[in-house]
Formats: sequence, structure tokens, C-alpha cells
Amino acid sequence: MFLKVGHRFDMLKSFIYLDVELLHQLIGAAEDGLVTEQAVESGGEGSVSGRAGFKGLGIEAKHAGSNKTTTQLDDTDSARFTRLIQFCKTNSEQAEWLSVEDPASAIEATTGKLVELTADTYVPDFIKYVSQYKQISGVLELAGQLKGLVPGINDDDVQSVSSMNSKMSPIASLMKDKLVICGDCAGFQFRCVGKIKPQYVIGDEELEGDEYRIVGKVRSSWKRGEWKNMLSLPGMDFMSREQRRKMMKEEPTEENKNQYVEGPAIQLQILAIYV
Repeated sequence: MFLKVGHRFDMLKSFIYLDVELLHQLIGAAEDGLVTEQAVESGGEGSVSGRAGFKGLGIEAKHAGSNKTTTQLDDTDSARFTRLIQFCKTNSEQAEWLSVEDPASAIEATTGKLVELTADTYVPDFIKYVSQYKQISGVLELAGQLKGLVPGINDDDVQSVSSMNSKMSPIASLMKDKLVICGDCAGFQFRCVGKIKPQYVIGDEELEGDEYRIVGKVRSSWKRGEWKNMLSLPGMDFMSREQRRKMMKEEPTEENKNQYVEGPAIQLQILAIYV
């Protein structure tokens, strides 16, 4: 049985990522509270009716048939997300909603807007390396301990390991288990970047993919020709404010360019990634 939401049949979404905490905040604000269940009445001809007090966003249809049953359905996060997006599209000015589809709309993606865009997503190699550093550092330390015991490991190798540890340890301790994901819009130059909370990744889904839909709140934006270090972006929680301010003034070098995001771009508080 399909339920008609807002007079349109909504296509099923496959979520890669869904920040449930942020979702509950947004849908609670839109609906004056968080609904936990809804009543659905079904008639003899299979039609449905009923409402759940969703400020006009609930399930509605004409009742047909004399036999009528009422079912209580738990409200799912997927259904909440669908209602939130419908509310935002219907009340775009109130919700500060923006669908980024071309360079003209990308210019309007300013701080505070809730935006939706299509992008090819990836985790930067630098972030992958740092996030896996704990496992890598154990191997490097073992290599140092095996000097003299295993042929081919010499003082130069040990010095290289020590130098790498000294550079990576501070960054790894700042990042902990956090991930960063980037998205490149197809068809025009525009990029987004945001922090991923591992607990909200859905199952074993792959964060990297082509033409994923991304929804999120804009934290900051920068123009063409400007570069922002991923670790210095506000809200990333990777370093102190003083460290961020210092790094934000630095220009990337060829050696560390993979740590930067070139504009035009936005930083998102990511709500959802889905296909």
C-alpha cells in the first residue's frame, strides 16, 4: 500500500547518511514538536485517510467503503525527512530552502540556507590517511623496533618513521574518528565539504559515489580563487579558534594542496546523503 503524502507519491530513497539528531531538530521546528506515531484509516476499497497534526503535511485521501479500520504507524526518520523536504519546498522562504542546480543558484547558497544539490562525493585522500593513522602508526613503530633484526630496515628508515609520526600525530589526535566528505557538482564548478558523523552512516553503504543527493545547512561559503583548509573550517572541531584563524590565512602549496578546498564552494552541516 502506498501512502499519498501532500497529494504526491514520494519515491523511496536509499539513504547513505542521515543525521538523525539534526533531522529531529529541523522537523520538530517545522511541525511544532516531534511526532512519534500517526493514525491511518483504510476503507473497503483500499483507500486511506487520516491526519497526524503535521501542519498540513500529513497523510490525506478520500475515504471509500463502509468497512473502516484504523492503524497506528510508528513515525520513521525516513518519513520525517520526506515531510521536512516537502515543508521546505512548499515554504521555501520561511525555511530558507534552496535547490542548487546551476551557477546562478549556487551564488545564493549563503550561510544559514538549507540546500539540496547533486554531486559526485569522495573522501579526500588526506582525510583517509589521517583517519587510518592509528593502524598505520602501529606498523611504522613496529618497523622501527625491528631495526637490526630484519634485513633492509636501517637508521634512515627509522628516522623517516620518526619524522612521519611527529607530523601526523598532532593532526590525528585532533581528528580522532571524524571524517570529512567533499562533493563536486556535475555540469558546473561548485563544491561542498562537510563533516560526517560515523554513527549516522547507514549500514555498510559507500560514502563515495556519483550523483548523490546531499542536503545540509550552509555554515560558510567562499568564492572562486579562494582556498580553505579542511581542518580549519568552522564547526569541524579539529583545532582551536586561534589555530583556525592562522591556517585560514595561509595559501596552499603544491605539497599540501590536497588539504584545501578551492572555491566556489560551501561548507555544510550535512543532514542527509541519499540516492
